[in-house]
Amino acid sequence: MLAKNDIKPLKRILVIEDDRVTRDLYIQKLKAKGFDVMDVQSGLLGIKNAGAAITYDCEK
Repeated sequence: MLAKNDIKPLKRILVIEDDRVTRDLYIQKLKAKGFDVMDVQSGLLGIKNAGAAITYDCEK
């Protein structure tokens, strides 16, 4: 069984931006900082995909 300290959040971020050029700039900078980036072009899609952005890295 995993202890609470064994579960670490991944460095994942969801970028919601309707302008493709701006979104690509955010993605590029965030990936350079080590983030796993998900992106969508609208708030509605962001709400629908927000749950997918939450995952945990379980180490034994």
